[in-house]
Amino acid sequence: MKYLIVYFTHTNGRTFEYYMKGKSADFLLNRLEWYCDGIVRTDKGIIKTDNLKSIFVREINPNDFPHLTKRDFAMINENKSYGKADFLDDDIKF
Repeated sequence: MKYLIVYFTHTNGRTFEYYMKGKSADFLLNRLEWYCDGIVRTDKGIIKTDNLKSIFVREINPNDFPHLTKRDFAMINENKSYGKADFLDDDIKF
């Protein structure tokens, strides 16, 4: 498991930082791009991904951040995350 800091920059110029974990930085970035213009649900809450300008993922060593524990890092819940393509899919029933 890799520990990562993810920066979301919105079109209004605001940048938000999230602590996440996943298989790798590339894998996490791929999943976040899949849910672009939608909702990313994690075990820590919801991240709205509409109006994004950029996503930056940085792998870190949790030992370099003593104020954080491994429980502070969120994981994506694939079953409850939706991207723009999912909203346009006729097979989804609400």
